[in-house]
Amino acid sequence: MKSSEEEKDFTPSSKLVEMENGKVEEKVEKFVEPDTSVTIVQKRKFSFNAKIFVYYSFEILAVIFIIVMNVNGSLNNFQSLVELLPFLVASLALLIFTTYMFIFTLKPRQRFPAFVLRFIIIVSFIAVFVTTFLDNYPYYYNQFWNFLMTNLVLLYPLLSHSILQTYLVFSDKTTKELLFKKAVEGSPSELEWRRYDTLSGLISIVSGIFLLQMFWLIYHFIIRSIVILNTKRRLIIEHLDFNEETNLSTISLELGIPLEEVIFTLKQLQMRRKIKIDFTRYGAILKEIRTARLFTPAIDEKFEEFLKKQKMTEIERRASGFIEFTEREKVLDKDMRKLLGIKDKLSTSDFILMLPPKVATVRSPVFRKGIWIIFNREEILKKREKIIQVLVDNNDKIFN
Repeated sequence: MKSSEEEKDFTPSSKLVEMENGKVEEKVEKFVEPDTSVTIVQKRKFSFNAKIFVYYSFEILAVIFIIVMNVNGSLNNFQSLVELLPFLVASLALLIFTTYMFIFTLKPRQRFPAFVLRFIIIVSFIAVFVTTFLDNYPYYYNQFWNFLMTNLVLLYPLLSHSILQTYLVFSDKTTKELLFKKAVEGSPSELEWRRYDTLSGLISIVSGIFLLQMFWLIYHFIIRSIVILNTKRRLIIEHLDFNEETNLSTISLELGIPLEEVIFTLKQLQMRRKIKIDFTRYGAILKEIRTARLFTPAIDEKFEEFLKKQKMTEIERRASGFIEFTEREKVLDKDMRKLLGIKDKLSTSDFILMLPPKVATVRSPVFRKGIWIIFNREEILKKREKIIQVLVDNNDKIFN
């Protein structure tokens, strides 16, 4: 009872209250942090608006410069053309810069309005160009020639990368993802074909500068696709082993190619009779490659190893056959040569000398024809491994 009364009468000291308040304040200080998310969003929003503002401002400013240059009577003589040269240089620089921004700076969702604006400018520019051509030709030759030379220069940046810009408008990916892809670490196969995407990007830029975008279309959609397909086929086949089962899931993981694509590629090659392959429950066994183009250096090495294994297996089979043959303990020389396939050039005495000592002896009976070989079974069983090793190492000298 006393304890309950004491608890009721207990009043905390001022120091204890300050300590408790201090703890609470420390927790609040640790937990409550300045909210910077709003400022970050505002910065991002500002940079997004700034890029759009810069692009459209420069594009419209270039159009204004073009209109100023093509005012009636502004190109009557060479002197007026020289006076308008700063406008020509400025409009040319602005159009080239906005083309660069369209390709490398604008996001996918920002491309369509910019593309529509550029398309309207191109159509209007060509319409004015053709109208002026029809109105002035063949009259006022000097004025028309100045107009022609000036506007052809301006027509260049408008049409330079038009095909590339059209291609980018219909894609939801950035230019780096489409044309300048970097190989992803952990996927070795992408090192092989991502470089073709980078090469495609370089060709698109260079061909756009020289107004040769059709060459890029041919490369990107025809040549590049064929090369990447052949590269995938080569990598898949290089990961297979001759006459041995290979897990296709392992190949899929190592190359970064979907398992369905690996199986489809192998079946397609088999249907076209380029390879011969047996599919198992978990993988595939490569039996034969019928196309010389698929014999890459890596495949050649595997094929040579396969032939060596086959040859070694045959030699080991012959060596084991010799051990079984010695169970007879006594046999004619001609029978041994016939059954084991020993070369005629190799004499029997030389063959016996190649074997470990006390394994076999040669005898020529007085009252019997032929040469007899007598085997010591105890020594043969003791030195079985040495005998097989000798026969394997000297295979070319002993067997046919």
